[in-house]
Amino acid sequence: FRERPGVLQWAAIALAALAVATLTMNLGYLPWISLVLAVTFAIYGAVKKGTEAGPVASVTAEVTLLLPLALLWLALMTDGLPDPVSLLILVLSGPLTGIPLMLFSYAARRIGLVSIGLIQYMNPSLQALSALIMGEMLGRAHAIAFALIWTGLALYSFDAAKRERASTRSRASDSTRT
Repeated sequence: FRERPGVLQWAAIALAALAVATLTMNLGYLPWISLVLAVTFAIYGAVKKGTEAGPVASVTAEVTLLLPLALLWLALMTDGLPDPVSLLILVLSGPLTGIPLMLFSYAARRIGLVSIGLIQYMNPSLQALSALIMGEMLGRAHAIAFALIWTGLALYSFDAAKRERASTRSRASDSTRT
């Protein structure tokens, strides 16, 4: 997609990789589930970025394709239709899932996938913060990984803001010349 990360952005990516390596060494095995999720979401982001359909149309197409599988799963895993409250929760979960996917689709077409990938680190960070608030202990390796990831996000954000300011100044300078 012709994205060219700068030096600080490469440093941010390296810090995120170092955080994953730290957790891998601490766990004693590769966190393959997290990595598979990251890779599949990266593929999803690349598909979204390359699709011509708008966010609403593309998410509607996804839901339409997956609806038969969801109904089959519901039929096989339950004894008929769920109770009315559970059915209402199922129906309401559609918009709760679809709206973030539409927003992601909208963002994937407008900002770089490297930016989206690094922003994705916010979710586990917020989960870790929630765990701390609820009294769970944060191990040393997790604290190191957390610090590395947020340092990387800070570097990346600083560089992205600096690039945006330079781009804005350049556009303003170009418009005053014409």
